[in-house]
Order: sequence, then structure tokens, then C-alpha cells
Amino acid sequence: MIAYWIVIVALIVLAFAFIRMRHSRHKLYLILLVFLLLFVYITATKVLSGQDLSWRSASDIGKAIKLYVTWLGSVANNFKDIIGHAIKLDWNFNQTPGS
Repeated sequence: MIAYWIVIVALIVLAFAFIRMRHSRHKLYLILLVFLLLFVYITATKVLSGQDLSWRSASDIGKAIKLYVTWLGSVANNFKDIIGHAIKLDWNFNQTPGS
């Protein structure tokens, strides 16, 4: 429950920082950082939800990091497979079927 409040407070602080920024480049970096943090938070809670891990134990924290990195590796491998299959498709739109 505390993690949810930390995320909410962090988003509010980032929103105020966003409002105070004047340069669009800095705003873009902040938006990318927010999306990255939200991605890591949401995916980590999903990946680690079924695990019996204690956040007070260094070995369990190591297990959690290993599980998350392994999951990220499998996601990257799945994207590689999808892109490989998409490249192999026939993308020739100039010909009609049967010609």
C-alpha cells in the first residue's frame, strides 16, 4: 500500500516540475522518464506479484532483480521474433493476387 502512495507523490512532484519547465527538450526528457518509471513499476508489480519475496532480505531482492531482468530478456526476444517474422512477410503491394 505504501508503494502506491510513493508512486502518486512522485507523479505529483513530476507534474509540478513539468509545469515549471520552460524548454520543450526538458519536458520531453521528463515525459520519457515518467513513462519509463511507470513501465518499470507496472511490469515489476505484475512479474513479481506471484512470488513470495521479502524486501528486507538481500537474497530475495537479488532474486527479484534476476526475475525481472529475465522477464525483460524474454520480452526482447519475443520482439525480435515478431520483427523477424514481419520482415519475412511479402510486402509487395503493387501486384494484385493472381497476376
